[in-house]
Amino acid sequence: MQTVFPDIVHPIPGPDTLLSIAKHDMIPAMVKAIQELSQKVETLETQNAALQEQVHAIHALEKEIVSLKAKKMPRRRKHQ
Repeated sequence: MQTVFPDIVHPIPGPDTLLSIAKHDMIPAMVKAIQELSQKVETLETQNAALQEQVHAIHALEKEIVSLKAKKMPRRRKHQ
């Protein structure tokens, strides 16, 4: 914690080496982190929607290919 947020970690006076965290000073950093994560989520949701559209288009093309192959292939006759 002291490495990441050195400004909010303070030593507690006394014989032991104890540290205190000023929790109220963490609020701006937490708000910023939440905002950054929200933006990342929005970006990922947009990318996911685009990828889903591509997958649907690929599935439609696969069905069309199968259909065209079925129409194009001549049926084999059985030998008697």
